[in-house]
Amino acid sequence: MTAETIGEKLIYAAQKGSWQCTDGLFDTGVLASSHPGYDANRVCEINDAHLANAALYALLTESRLGGCIATVTGSAMVQV
Repeated sequence: MTAETIGEKLIYAAQKGSWQCTDGLFDTGVLASSHPGYDANRVCEINDAHLANAALYALLTESRLGGCIATVTGSAMVQV
């Protein structure tokens, strides 16, 4: 399996959603937890981004995602 089996639109939407969360924009009405504010010079850990952004949630709940990740990484199991 490759990332194309999931669909580029879904992947690009999730990538955009990730940047939106980094910028403090949460389209679901649920705030991401532990959002420290963005600083390009520091690591920014944002918890629960998938609850704060619909596109991230859609990617993480895509039924084929686990299989694609396992194939690429050679893992027997993956967990989100």
